[in-house]
This record gives sequence, C-alpha cells and structure tokens, in this order.
Amino acid sequence: LKYTHKMASAPPYQAEPLPDKNLYPPTGMHQEPPPSYPVDEARMQGVPTQPTPGYAVVVTQQTTVTAPQVRDWQYDICGCLNDVPFTILTFFFPCVAEIIVAKKAKLESIFVALIVFYVAMFVIALCFQPLASTLLLPFDFGISSSLLSLIQLIIAVVIFCLVITMRMKIRESRNIVGSSVEDFFCVLCCASCVTCQEYQELKHAELEAHENFHRV
Repeated sequence: LKYTHKMASAPPYQAEPLPDKNLYPPTGMHQEPPPSYPVDEARMQGVPTQPTPGYAVVVTQQTTVTAPQVRDWQYDICGCLNDVPFTILTFFFPCVAEIIVAKKAKLESIFVALIVFYVAMFVIALCFQPLASTLLLPFDFGISSSLLSLIQLIIAVVIFCLVITMRMKIRESRNIVGSSVEDFFCVLCCASCVTCQEYQELKHAELEAHENFHRV
C-alpha cells in the first residue's frame, strides 16, 4: 500500500468591499452638503419678495425711455404779419429785434455778443470816413476806407454766425425739425423773417407755459 497525502484545496480568495468614502470622510476634513437654494415661482417671474436670510436678492426693472416728439415751427417763416408791431420793429431796427429775441430765448452769451458787435458796427459807421464827412462829424482818425470795410465785413460775418447759432439753439430747445444747413439758408435769404418767426415761437412757448401753470 502506498501512502498518499492529498492536500485539501483552499477556498478561492474573495476581496473585501472597500468602505464608502461618503460615509467615512478623510480625517481633518469636514464636508458639508451642497446648499439648496429655494426656488420661488414669484421670484422667477420678477415679482420682488422678502429676501432669504443669508442670500442677496437682485431685482432688475426695465425702464422705457420715450424720445421727445419732433415737430414743426408754430408759425411759417412768411407769417410776419401775425405780429405786426414786432414786424415793423424788425423792418426798421433789425439789430434791436435780434437782441430782443436773444434775450427772450435766454441766450445770454449771444445776447451780449450781439450788443457788442452791433455797437462796434455803429461806432465804425458813425465815427470814421466816409460817413463822418458826409454827416459833417468832427472825427477823422486817418484810417483808410479799405481797412474799415474789412473790419465791417468781419463784424457782419460774426453777427451772421451769431444769428444762425441763435436759430439752431431755439430749434433744438423746442424739438423743431430742421438742420443747420436749412438754418443757414433761411438766415441768408431772409434774416428779418427768421427773426419774426423765432419771436413768435418763443412767445407761443411762453403762452403754453403760462396755461400749463394755471392748469396745474
């Protein structure tokens, strides 16, 4: 008889399951669950609600900006006879009429500039040749007529630019349709009619303000 030693076969090795990391966080680290933000249906629709403690509530509102309505002049440029006294004043004394319009429009810088340049024009025309000799005035500064003509031309151009600027400012303040080119040709072709139109426009604005004040 032969003695045979038969070793018992060991059971197969089974690995133990690893522990869940969520159940056993690392030592020294404290994990908090992610915060849950409350969702309010009224807040999602844009209705302001009471803020939740610990959170900032930002409410945005849409604002509608309405552009001012552009309109035309209240009176036509040829409607000078709507105000006969001022038309007569403009016909005989256009410099005085333009100064009155600048004062009525509250354009102080243009108002002062018109006075200065019109006085300078009047002094040059009155005190220097050849008008001084014609009127037998005792003024003779020995200045050539060509130089005087050049000075008068420069002053006239400056006054022309001031009148155009005044019309542009009045038109922009009253939201009247137009352009700087249109203002240029209106003043160039008929400055007296332009002055009457501006005066009537400012007078109409004063009447509107007076009526609105008493209506309130």
